[in-house]
Amino acid sequence: MMLAAAWKASGDSPACSKPGRFDRPGSGCFRDPDSAGLGSAAAQVLGLPGERWPAGGSTEPGLIVAYDLSTVDETVARQVFEHRRGQFLWAHASCWTSEPPFAADLTTYLYQRNVSPWGERLRVNPDTKQAERQPSDTRPAPDRATDIVAAELHAEALRDVPALVDLAQAARVATGETGLGAFRTEGPRHRQPVGSPVPSNRFL
Repeated sequence: MMLAAAWKASGDSPACSKPGRFDRPGSGCFRDPDSAGLGSAAAQVLGLPGERWPAGGSTEPGLIVAYDLSTVDETVARQVFEHRRGQFLWAHASCWTSEPPFAADLTTYLYQRNVSPWGERLRVNPDTKQAERQPSDTRPAPDRATDIVAAELHAEALRDVPALVDLAQAARVATGETGLGAFRTEGPRHRQPVGSPVPSNRFL
């Protein structure tokens, strides 16, 4: 919902799209498993046709979905380093203690340390009460997307959506190098400097 609100505020609306093309308002996701699952879910929630990011990149307009730019292949990252008219880059997770390749147009989660929902993790066995390693989820992207779409969304999570839309619309007045990435149509993407909105020590 946050993504939908921000995309709406950018001035583009999900009208029709040509089937089989990465063309706005279509959705393209990078080929790593985490991005593929998230991108498939985003396409379903937004009601858009979705497909994998082309191996050679694309200059066509569209929503580009990455789970985390820090884990994206360097070759792929270079393909989206430049802003292009109509392309909107969303990276769900962004590390605030080490600098990613560049800043996405929109990110929803700042982290110091992150394990994706499908990565290997520790869990407590309810029978033995002992910690054990849970293997990575290797299901295909459509199955992961089904879980995301079906997840319960509490009303409290949407409380800030109107403020987000107002902020994005107000920011449209800034242009050029000072403009938000979502509204730029050319030039390199901004750096995402190390740091978070809340000044604090890092947790070790």
